[in-house]
Amino acid sequence: MLCKASTHFIVCIGAEHGFARYKTGAKLKEKGLIPVDLVSNHGLLDNLDVCGEGIQVMPGAIAHKFTSIGDQCILNTNCTVDHECRLGNGVHVMGGASIAGKVEIGDYSTIGTNATVLPKLKIGSNVFVGAGAVVTENVE
Repeated sequence: MLCKASTHFIVCIGAEHGFARYKTGAKLKEKGLIPVDLVSNHGLLDNLDVCGEGIQVMPGAIAHKFTSIGDQCILNTNCTVDHECRLGNGVHVMGGASIAGKVEIGDYSTIGTNATVLPKLKIGSNVFVGAGAVVTENVE
């Protein structure tokens, strides 16, 4: 049950549960609550094209110019998202992961800790890229 005094919310469901995070946020918005962005003072969102609602940006996370980030996404500690990337709704880029330029990541996908996604690739929806992986081709 929601507290009657609540006006805002943040959904703290991590890991590969982007769909649950996104749907929970949507239900709370339907109730009239306002999503909060949680952006560390030590994270950097550099001139984004689109910045969705309810995002969480941890210390050392960087998203470079002309990138789009969907609703309810998590950029975890020390991850990098290079220029002109497209992150769908509910995406989680785990700590230390590196996403090269012009990468597209579908809704509810997770990029594991210290994984690397090479430039101009497409990662589909509901994909889990394992920790330490090096992605060299598109993943459906």
